[in-house]
Amino acid sequence: MSKKQSGDQIQSQIQNLLDKAYEAESDSQALELVEKVLSIDPENPEALMIKADRLNDDESDNYRGKLELINRALRSLETGTHNYDSDDSEDRDVLFYALKQRLLFTHFDRCEFEKVLEIARELMQNDPEDFAVINLNEVARALYYASLIELRRWQEILSDTMRDEIHDTAWAYSRVVGAFMLSEDKRENNHVCARMFCEALGIAPNVPFYILGYKSPEEVEDADESDELGLSEFDFALMFSCLGKISYEFSMWFTKGTTLFGLFTNRFKREYDYMIDALDNLGGYHEYEVMSRELFECDDAAVLEMMASHGFPMR
Repeated sequence: MSKKQSGDQIQSQIQNLLDKAYEAESDSQALELVEKVLSIDPENPEALMIKADRLNDDESDNYRGKLELINRALRSLETGTHNYDSDDSEDRDVLFYALKQRLLFTHFDRCEFEKVLEIARELMQNDPEDFAVINLNEVARALYYASLIELRRWQEILSDTMRDEIHDTAWAYSRVVGAFMLSEDKRENNHVCARMFCEALGIAPNVPFYILGYKSPEEVEDADESDELGLSEFDFALMFSCLGKISYEFSMWFTKGTTLFGLFTNRFKREYDYMIDALDNLGGYHEYEVMSRELFECDDAAVLEMMASHGFPMR
């Protein structure tokens, strides 16, 4: 048997084990298969990634082990200290981006926001088209802004969103927070904040409903869909859950605006009467009365246009 044939057989064996590890129902079964791969190819990046994925996040030792495995896999890809069977640069890129994404989420889940910012800044310097396969640029942007919010860096948020040429969900909701938290004259700046909030709702209308626990993805009619590996509105809501607890004043304003929008776009059906009472308790019944008199269409665009023109929600 030639060396090439022997090498091909080994790679076939490795790939077969990896495929089974991906499909394994239990963590123990997946880890057993991965260890077999690592006994053949100790620095196989895919095996290291699967092993990191299957570690229990609830155990602090596993968290450190997860980071070590991800970084080890990245070094393996960069230095070539493995027998990874792919001459396809696109396949390697997919694996590289998948590892970077895991690195971001691992640091974010552990509230290591400075580390998230460092990694995200590096990734955001790349051409967004380089991330078309798995939308890592979108993930990096979302976690970048979410980390700034968690760190309460309002001025940095506002400065970055003013310079940002990509007007996506992360940009829109971060801009609302930055403007609101830096508003000194509440009455004068209310229209500005309300307009930004309406623009954010126009880009991703279901995000605040998920954040506030008003709806689950299954309950939202025509639930938002994403590309196979892209971010959905529910994904963003999970990363931006801090919007519901930034400050009492912001939370009340954010909840009032979401409730008002939901009532007039028929997002609350069985809970309609209950949500009107909730809006009243939030101090938003005046806005409800004004819109009831003047609004003749209940589609999202018409409702948002009227809310923005009146400066609703009011502070």
